[in-house]
Amino acid sequence: MYTERFYREKMGKRFKSFIVRIRETDLWIGIDNDSFSSHFVKIAYEEVENSRKQIIAYAATHDNFYTSFSPLSCDSQAPQIVKKMLCAGQEAHVGPMAAVAGAIAQKVGYALLKAGAREVIVENGGDLFLKVEKPIVIGIFSGNSPLNGKVFLEIKESESPCGVCTSSATVGHSFSFGKADAVTIISKDAAIADGLATRYCNEVKSKKDVKRVLQTFKYNFGGMVVIVQDVLGSVGKNVHFVGETPTL
Repeated sequence: MYTERFYREKMGKRFKSFIVRIRETDLWIGIDNDSFSSHFVKIAYEEVENSRKQIIAYAATHDNFYTSFSPLSCDSQAPQIVKKMLCAGQEAHVGPMAAVAGAIAQKVGYALLKAGAREVIVENGGDLFLKVEKPIVIGIFSGNSPLNGKVFLEIKESESPCGVCTSSATVGHSFSFGKADAVTIISKDAAIADGLATRYCNEVKSKKDVKRVLQTFKYNFGGMVVIVQDVLGSVGKNVHFVGETPTL
């Protein structure tokens, strides 16, 4: 099912952007104006097409790849994108498809950087891979929470490339066992960030769970932001709020 990505209208004019849309995959890609070239569009389409083919082919011979909510074993013989999803699932204790958006965004992003882009941001259903040369501010969409539109993070250039991925139990069509309006993870690896966002969103059943979940986050790089109704909590050295932000 296609969902209109209305938040893309607020991406700003810092990047020259284009859309890559192939069936269920729908990416917004921004590249700094100075290094943008039209051949980046072809590269992005090719990366998405190849990634999709590899995932579909692997899933055709592994019955539970699409449906498992639990980690599957890492497979050294799997294609690169599939291996990334499997290993991210192991790291985050979730099924491999929980990492698919971040994995594809990261694969496309690195391909564009290799091709000569200096700054890249790839958005895949609200999950981001980014490489920047100056700080960038990112808003967290949290649906009906009163904090929606009020929480902004700054990602510093020294902290990129990285993934910034968000999972929600109340926004979008993705299945969740939890009740969080938003769980956002910052990590060097976008696939792992995607998987961890799913894991921690599953674990938040009420506002009372926020402190407990924050205490279980032990990743040296990055951070986590949790929003449940009118409650916000955060942890991690790479969480930099912009403006006045409510705290737990």
